Amino acid sequence: MKTRLLFAALVMSLAGATQALAQGGTIGWSQKAPTCFRLPGSAASAYTSNAGVSFASSAHGHLSLVCSVQAIVGDPSVINSFGIVFDNTNGFSGGVDQCAISAIYEKNPFSGSSLIDGEFLTNGTVYVGRQAVYSPTYTPMDFNNNYYDVYVNMTRKTGATCNPILYAAFIDAVI
Repeated sequence: MKTRLLFAALVMSLAGATQALAQGGTIGWSQKAPTCFRLPGSAASAYTSNAGVSFASSAHGHLSLVCSVQAIVGDPSVINSFGIVFDNTNGFSGGVDQCAISAIYEKNPFSGSSLIDGEFLTNGTVYVGRQAVYSPTYTPMDFNNNYYDVYVNMTRKTGATCNPILYAAFIDAVI
């Protein structure tokens, strides 16, 4: 029991996903945004003081990250959702998406084409402050035949005052 509590504390500190754990999920994997891979062609990025990744102050366009699921704690057959921890304050303002975040949970078969197994979008929704959101996954995890990634794309319009921040990506059994 003590080991499980220590591990839970480690996951919370690594992922910044305190809100996710408080909602009752069992985190199977998590990754801090600064350790995700920044995809080529992305806008200039910056690390925030609270372990997030966002646009550099004058940057705009697209900022894309991929977080690869290296291993999972526990039984992969119970995983039924993925999520992100983010802040998109003032992203949707005056009926317009000035800044937005989208996330895709992708299943990559060792032989065959990749499949979108879950997705989340902030478009058209007001978010204030740090949020932990979940999206259902559609098929059970199978590490014998697949590998898994979470792709996150943040957008920021030219001249926008908002600046979306990604803190972490995670998969769990909560929904």
